Amino acid sequence: MLSFSYIYTMLKSIKYKNKRIKVLWIKPKDCLAVYDPNQSSLIISPNLSKVMLGKVIFHELWHIICVLNKSKIIDIGEERTAILSEQFAVILKKNPKLKQLTYSCLK
Repeated sequence: MLSFSYIYTMLKSIKYKNKRIKVLWIKPKDCLAVYDPNQSSLIISPNLSKVMLGKVIFHELWHIICVLNKSKIIDIGEERTAILSEQFAVILKKNPKLKQLTYSCLK
């Protein structure tokens, strides 16, 4: 597992659609992570494996994208959201050239 201090220094906020979402590395109650649009915060458990952290980040990004684009998660469903959003991490992990291309496009 990644150390808490390393994770915390990695990511403190996320910018999207003129919003800054504060990232807090603490264990949320009854889940691995939670996005709170009212507080503009994302709470992520610091005790996740790298693979699980990747999946959780994509999942929570999906929530952020849906909320800030006024798409209702309830219309998509939490289970479908989890399954679909986590596939980004799976695809990138299994396709290193695609991962590298994606990263280079973002520079």
